[in-house]
Amino acid sequence: LVVAAAKGSPDVQVKALMEGFESRSPQQAFRKETWDSIRDVYIGKGAKNGYWRLLLTAQPTEAVAEPAEEATV
Repeated sequence: LVVAAAKGSPDVQVKALMEGFESRSPQQAFRKETWDSIRDVYIGKGAKNGYWRLLLTAQPTEAVAEPAEEATV
């Protein structure tokens, strides 16, 4: 999911996503409590049925805060 997001094509088909795992879906790979805590926070459904994507929040592109001034001792 990270690679797909970095390439600008965030949606990954579930079959490709779960390749090499015993689980057939991301939900089956986690315990219920864990899945409930990450679903729609870090991973979400893609634009099409059967696709998943990494959920990213907008990251600032410039410094948000001014550097702190050092106090003289």
